[in-house]
Amino acid sequence: MRTIRMKLLVAIGVFFALFAAFVLQRTWSLSRRHAMELTDRQAALALEFDLAIRRYVKQEIRPRMREKIAEDEFIPEVMSTSFVARKVFEDVRRKFPDTILKFSSDNPRNPANRAGPEELEIIEYFNRNPRVKKWTGIVRMNGRRYYAHFNARRMKESCLRCHGAPADAPASLVARYGDTAGFYRTVGRVIATD
Repeated sequence: MRTIRMKLLVAIGVFFALFAAFVLQRTWSLSRRHAMELTDRQAALALEFDLAIRRYVKQEIRPRMREKIAEDEFIPEVMSTSFVARKVFEDVRRKFPDTILKFSSDNPRNPANRAGPEELEIIEYFNRNPRVKKWTGIVRMNGRRYYAHFNARRMKESCLRCHGAPADAPASLVARYGDTAGFYRTVGRVIATD
């Protein structure tokens, strides 16, 4: 009788141990998937917010400023989409220091926007794949892993005034940044990522 009872207790114990292991694994798996979904949504939201700021500056603020200033003038603090978006996100980053929102470029006007090796790989990926506009995945930056959303910024004809030849750019822009950084861009190439 004792051996039957012992065998039954062992069987029940093994069953509960296997069931507990299954529940723990399933809970861990669902929690991890949920955390990744939340991270993905937050990263997508941050990127879309950045792109909305850039569109607003480009479509609303810059045209109104052009009406009010000389043709050969450019005021980055209100006319540059990257300058304005970066300043907004510098404030956001103070509250979320582990979040990176960067406008990575291989030849930026602002050194803070210089692409690191991983970001240069993403820029090259976009240049090799001209139909791809966004990339999402894990990247390693400064020794840390980040879940990232990248948006390709391809050079457009309308951008050549400030990013083509320095002679065609507003004089105030060249006076402020010099005649090399951010210039000599080719239409269609990825010049930066958000």
